[in-house]
Amino acid sequence: MLQAMQATPLQLIGESAVRKYLIIGTAAFLANCDQAPEVSTVAALLRDGLPAACSHQATMAALTSETSKYKGTVSSITFAGRDASLSQVTCDATIGDVSITYQVRENLALPGTVTVIVNHPPASPVSSPANSAPPALQPRPTLVSARGYTFNVPTNYPAAYSLWRQQTASLPIQGRPWVRSLSGTAAEVRNVRVNGDEYLYGWVCEPHNCGGNEAALLLTRDQGRVIGLVRLTNERREINDYQVGTPTGPETRCLQFFLEDRSDATTCF
Repeated sequence: MLQAMQATPLQLIGESAVRKYLIIGTAAFLANCDQAPEVSTVAALLRDGLPAACSHQATMAALTSETSKYKGTVSSITFAGRDASLSQVTCDATIGDVSITYQVRENLALPGTVTVIVNHPPASPVSSPANSAPPALQPRPTLVSARGYTFNVPTNYPAAYSLWRQQTASLPIQGRPWVRSLSGTAAEVRNVRVNGDEYLYGWVCEPHNCGGNEAALLLTRDQGRVIGLVRLTNERREINDYQVGTPTGPETRCLQFFLEDRSDATTCF
């Protein structure tokens, strides 16, 4: 009985070999368990149109470079679709408080890298601060009415008279100071309508020498514009007319009408 239970030398050799191979196999298995699984390349992910291409390390590096102007970090990434013909995927991401969409495709010139195309959101319009004051309203011009005589224009309409002085400075009126000062024989200033617009009309002539030496002027009621016609007679009895300012065609005709008619007309055209 004891003899039957004893192992032969051959059996002992076989058991030793099996034990050896078991130990080697176990060690190899444990070694393989410690190895990290193989990481797919971004090119493979793009060809398969997999969502992981949106957040691949190569994609994130390119995305960071293209969105450096935005403050904050990438807080979420969402797969939005693929284009198989271009081996391209579309992704959505949030960077800080900005939402963007970007496309990822393989950079064929540099294998292993990707090209990221970012669709930047439109810039928000700059809004005025809530507490900013509204622009100041420009005061409306004061409209003057007809009063006094034409020799009262310097006192009654000082702004208009200043323009008259400026615009008559270049006229050949040596020895005729009344033209610029309007200090002569004068008519009352009256309201007139010229081609439908309102004006004030004045007339003045050279004291004791009115014939052919007179001036007619039109001024707007806000005193912002003055035009006129000065008629002077020289020593040779030649009559010359000089425009003051830049009257339009209708204004020129009305100045001549008022000057030559010498009536109380209040409308021209």
